[in-house]
Amino acid sequence: MRITGGYVSAPAWFQKGQAWWSSIASLVLRLAFVTIYSLALISLYRLFKVKEVDPLSLFSLLIAVGYITFHTFLWEVEGRYGQAITPILFLLIANSFPEIKIKKEV
Repeated sequence: MRITGGYVSAPAWFQKGQAWWSSIASLVLRLAFVTIYSLALISLYRLFKVKEVDPLSLFSLLIAVGYITFHTFLWEVEGRYGQAITPILFLLIANSFPEIKIKKEV
């Protein structure tokens, strides 16, 4: 077998299961993004109910909304642009939910 550096097709055993694994990975990724976006919406709802807003939460909300509106109205809309906003959404989610304190029994 001589390798010339060009395109080499995948083995037959890999191609048989590749479509199934690809669809499973796509489903898991979509469910993860739906979960992240729904938690972000819940945290936004909580932010509107609070009278005093944390500056970090307000800044992350401003960045997220500005990023989404820029890519929706002025730039092209593709799924890959949503991945760049994921860390900001994690920050927004983490700041809006109260801390869980574990009671130590003595």
